[in-house]
Amino acid sequence: MMFEKIAAFFSSAGFAVVAIFGINLGTEEPPYQVVEVIGPHMEIRSYPSRLAAETTVPVAGEKSPDSRAFGIIAAYIFGDNQSRSAIAMTAPVETQSASAKGQTIAMTAPVDVAAQAGSMTMRFFMPSSYTQESLPVPNNPQVKIVRVEPQIFAVRRYSGLSDQSDVAQQAEALQAALKATPWTPKSTPRAYYYNPPWTLPMLRRNEVVIEVRR
Repeated sequence: MMFEKIAAFFSSAGFAVVAIFGINLGTEEPPYQVVEVIGPHMEIRSYPSRLAAETTVPVAGEKSPDSRAFGIIAAYIFGDNQSRSAIAMTAPVETQSASAKGQTIAMTAPVDVAAQAGSMTMRFFMPSSYTQESLPVPNNPQVKIVRVEPQIFAVRRYSGLSDQSDVAQQAEALQAALKATPWTPKSTPRAYYYNPPWTLPMLRRNEVVIEVRR
């Protein structure tokens, strides 16, 4: 037990250090296939079905709705769930909050954020080792486990700090590029964030994605 705790500490510490430089050591990412490159830092990707934990929070009256949504789902993956059994980690982020009593679920990238009228939905994609039946049940009813069906996305990658105005600007450039292709948008833009807050801004990986059809 002591060896496992020491290993977990050094694994988490190592992740935190290299993450400064934009390296997500061992963090699982959803698989995808590049269907077509449509411009600099822009491509069409095909994603298979994925499991995600999501929550939706109101925007009105919230000073930082993204932080609130992040905290709700982070609590779930750090132990605010009904299961007591051990889980094999698929990524080295094994930090557990002091008050957590349930399972610790490995962090994956990216975090999916979508703004809607009056609300914002945030998703954490679950490690591929889980099925809908094997994922622990959330204690908080605000956390929903959903299966995301296969999707085709137009994606534009960029770096730096990113707020809603940055997402809008990147989405505008992506939509302009799509006009010269046979791909048609079928959803509003959403943002993918791959790095923790302490990653150097110029080394961060951000993406704006729009679901498309041909």
